[in-house]
Amino acid sequence: MLGGIGKIYLYPDKNEAHYAITDKESLRILINLVLSQYSLLTDHQYQRFTRLHKVLLDNIVRFDTLKEFNLFRASVVPVVTPIASMIYYVSNWIVGFINGEGSFPIDGVCSFTLEHTDQSVLVMMREHLGFEAKLYDRTTRKTTYMLQISSRADTTKLVNFLDANIALKGNKLLQYNVWREAWSKKDEGTLE
Repeated sequence: MLGGIGKIYLYPDKNEAHYAITDKESLRILINLVLSQYSLLTDHQYQRFTRLHKVLLDNIVRFDTLKEFNLFRASVVPVVTPIASMIYYVSNWIVGFINGEGSFPIDGVCSFTLEHTDQSVLVMMREHLGFEAKLYDRTTRKTTYMLQISSRADTTKLVNFLDANIALKGNKLLQYNVWREAWSKKDEGTLE
């Protein structure tokens, strides 16, 4: 779909593959075809994209000092926050986010947890999926926000959402399938 740009790296020992775009011309194509039309939803990734875009536009190759770099970094401020911009394919994005950040512990409760540094993304996801669960903040090295669901209503919404959308991938799909089976037994009252 992107015209053959980039390279796929296979890691058979991990059962993973990574897709990477590293040359400037291919990055320009990616920006024109995808990133300028569809928003990145986390503030951190959107800010990184904004800086990368500026580097490519201005053909910046290097900074001679840390001070120059810090001045550049401070001067490149996104015009609009990602959540405020138009969002396409949000359900697919949420599945991808869950694939990377979600946790499906089987702890007798069959809860589900998402933890991230970007509170606005978790709020958007909670609202999009119609969860009643509250967000919690947690500070260790840095402040993160956690969305944890365990109620029958919220868990049913999550299962219906994941079953109806593009599937999770790899190890996360395996975790979800085990979790979902345990949840089904618990929901039917047959979980020991």
